[in-house]
Amino acid sequence: MKIFYRVILILLPIISAFGQEGYPKPGVTISGVFKNSFCFPVVVSANKKTWSIDSSKSQDIQDSKWGEWNWLPGKVSQVSEKTVLHPLKNKPPLNFGPGQNSAHQGRNKYGYDFPADEGTPVHAIESGIVSKVVQNYTKAHDDPKKDLSNKVEVVHEDGTVSSYVHLKPNSAKVGPCEKVKEGQILAESGNTGYSSGPHLHIDVYRPIDGLNYTTIPLKFK
Repeated sequence: MKIFYRVILILLPIISAFGQEGYPKPGVTISGVFKNSFCFPVVVSANKKTWSIDSSKSQDIQDSKWGEWNWLPGKVSQVSEKTVLHPLKNKPPLNFGPGQNSAHQGRNKYGYDFPADEGTPVHAIESGIVSKVVQNYTKAHDDPKKDLSNKVEVVHEDGTVSSYVHLKPNSAKVGPCEKVKEGQILAESGNTGYSSGPHLHIDVYRPIDGLNYTTIPLKFK
């Protein structure tokens, strides 16, 4: 019985936020409910047909149901390039830069691959809030269509999101919604996901709308 009451108490704040047809009530801000989200608020407009993410532009959700909405953390901005801290202490030169391999194309053009032995500490390139931690994958593979990489993502004050990929399994030193400082160790480099050997992939993207995004050029200091 105690377990039942506990479930009710947990669900009540979420249930009370919903109106008819499974949509949130107008003007309600909800955190940590959406797929792909951990702690970033979603504000629903009065007509129940648009929503905004962290002050980004409104999106038309048409007739999509609550559980089908998808979005990226961060916010729409005009940031076109950044100078950031090098993610590895010894500052190795690039293996592959923007457009230099098959994974660095299209909206993912501005990706940066650094050589790094498995277990090398990976540092935050800028202060922010952790928006995603994936650390359960154990193997590398050769299928570019599969997103099976361990990663940590951090949302920065300007609305951009840094992504650290191919990390060692269960090596994360931070958790979702945690505030991190520039230079703080986030995880350890590894060889998971679409990878031909141990290295660190990093990119910074800015959301456009829904799940659309674009990576931006980086300079490392």
